Amino acid sequence: RFENQSMPAKTPSLSVSFSLVYAGLGAGAMIFPLVAQLSINHVGWRSSYLVLAALLAISLLVIQLIPWRSLSLPVLTKTAADKAKDRGNLKKALKGKAFWYLFMIYFFTALAVYLISPQLVAYLVSVGFSQNTSALAFSIIGFLTIFGMAGTGLAADYLGARKTATLSFVMTIIGFSLLILLKTK
Repeated sequence: RFENQSMPAKTPSLSVSFSLVYAGLGAGAMIFPLVAQLSINHVGWRSSYLVLAALLAISLLVIQLIPWRSLSLPVLTKTAADKAKDRGNLKKALKGKAFWYLFMIYFFTALAVYLISPQLVAYLVSVGFSQNTSALAFSIIGFLTIFGMAGTGLAADYLGARKTATLSFVMTIIGFSLLILLKTK
């Protein structure tokens, strides 16, 4: 409720706005596997760590040059009563089953995704794909994540958060399960 008050009148819903911002993760996941693989092909994996570190350092410098204050929306200040109400809402949420179910869903999803994703390129190579094709496949996943995140925000507005989350998790499970069908060399 409070967050919507700081949004300009003619903007997309908050869920769409956040999903578009979060899609930046997909953009990074699309670009960096290809950059990493090209770097490994040209200078080896040890030097590639230095190349990626240099790219990260340059990115941090660029981020520092962005005029953040001029891009910011005005922030509404909360009264002491609003802050007390927020603390009460947090305590209430921490005591609820729904909060902990959602926490566990996100925890186990992240656990599964981040245990499998780093191994994906090596797995695809082990079943017969070239290193470049495997890196490209991983980058395509990142590219599709951009649309998936944006689409999730839109779907949440139309289908509701619960149905959208369920659909998202089911599609993730199906996608990872299909990897089992790939035959090894």
